[in-house]
Amino acid sequence: MSAPVTLPVTLAPPAASPTGTDLVIPAAVTIDPCRPSSAEFTADDLDLVAEDGRRWELIGGMLVVSPSPRSIHQVVVVNLLLRLMQARPLGFQVLVGPFDVRVDERTKLQPDVLVMRPEQVGETFTDAPPPLVVEVISPGSRAYDLGTKKLIYAAFGVPSYWVVDPVTPSVTVFGLEGDAYVEGTVAVGAEPVRATAPFEVSFTPDELVRP
Repeated sequence: MSAPVTLPVTLAPPAASPTGTDLVIPAAVTIDPCRPSSAEFTADDLDLVAEDGRRWELIGGMLVVSPSPRSIHQVVVVNLLLRLMQARPLGFQVLVGPFDVRVDERTKLQPDVLVMRPEQVGETFTDAPPPLVVEVISPGSRAYDLGTKKLIYAAFGVPSYWVVDPVTPSVTVFGLEGDAYVEGTVAVGAEPVRATAPFEVSFTPDELVRP
C-alpha cells in the first residue's frame, strides 16, 4: 500500500452540508493530482489519508469529514464500551471507532461503537453488517446520525442501531424490520435502557455521561 498522504483541502461551511455534518469535503477535492476533479472517491482512496484525529467517511463517493470529538462524546463512548464489554456473551466483540464499516466501494462509515462477531472483524474494516452500531450525537451531527447514517445502516442490514444524545441525555434504540428501522426504547436521564439485541444489557443514559 502506498504511503499515507494528507489532503490539501478546502472545507465547505456547515451550511453547505447535505448530510448535516459540521464539515464536508466537496467531491472536487482530489487525492491524485492527475485525477479528474469530477471523479468520485472509493473506500480504497480513504486508506491513503493520514490519520489526523478527525473522522473521514464516504457516502456515495463524497468525502465527509467530522471534527475531533468533544470530551463528553468520549466519556459516553468509554462508559458504553465498559457496559457492553461486561454484558457480552461469548461470540461477540465490542469495538470503538475509528473502525471502518464498508457498505460498498463508494460508502464507508465509522461508527462510534459497534458490536461484531469475531469472524466479521478484519484488520481495519468489516464489510459485513455488525449486529449493533451506535452513534453518539455531536454538535451538528444530529441530522446525519438520525437521517443519512440511519438509512445507510438499515439498507446494509444492521439489525440494531442506537443513537445516544449526551446533552439530554438520552438513548434511542432502533430495530430493523424489513429494510427500515422501527423505533423501540427511548430512555431519558435515569430511565433504564433494557436491550435484548444483540445481547441483554441494561443501563441508564445518566450513567453514560458520568465522568
